[in-house]
Amino acid sequence: MVFWVKFILNLDFNNLSKSKINYAALPLKNGSAKQENAAFIVELCYKPSPTGTQWESVQKLSAPGKTLDARDLTTVQNLKKKFTLVPCIDFMEVLIRFRQKSYRKVLNLCVSLDEITKDAPKDSQLYQQIQYTHAKSALKVSKPDLAQKILGNLPESASKTSDYLETQGRLYMELCGTSSSYDKNEEYKKLAKETFDAAAKAGFKIPQEIKDWLKLNGVRS
Repeated sequence: MVFWVKFILNLDFNNLSKSKINYAALPLKNGSAKQENAAFIVELCYKPSPTGTQWESVQKLSAPGKTLDARDLTTVQNLKKKFTLVPCIDFMEVLIRFRQKSYRKVLNLCVSLDEITKDAPKDSQLYQQIQYTHAKSALKVSKPDLAQKILGNLPESASKTSDYLETQGRLYMELCGTSSSYDKNEEYKKLAKETFDAAAKAGFKIPQEIKDWLKLNGVRS
């Protein structure tokens, strides 16, 4: 198999040749402590080979709109063995495990992913999705302090996005009732309502479970 790999952090992807495969979303772990930034595969050309076919499998699984489920887990785990330390593939398992409600497993996987992606640009979509899933898993196992710390890893530019606001709203939901102060708990309710309103304006469709929680806690949605 013949590879030509170009490492770069920023590129106009619309101008790439159609004969090349864009792997811009697949960050790799730094191979050397001397590197200052995480490397990204941007263009990859190859002659047909079994390994090339494996890369095609990665692309198909990570395609926009693709919903991963338990049937894909074996495929993902085999890809992890073939291509180690490629966060995109690890995150596929995270998504499947999250849908299976294996939240503690997700937490462990995200800890490993955090180590791999610690030098990645913080505005990377993959980096941010890892953080959101990590935070939501922490909330699922009643660890709001951890979720709050994880959200603090995200850049300020993310704070107005629907993903951030949804996760922050869920954080306030989890915090409600944790304080011995009535006023503090009421403040968490108010913050949850305001944050979900902002999330809705940013494009988040509020699910029935959140509407029910707001109603149960005397907050009009």
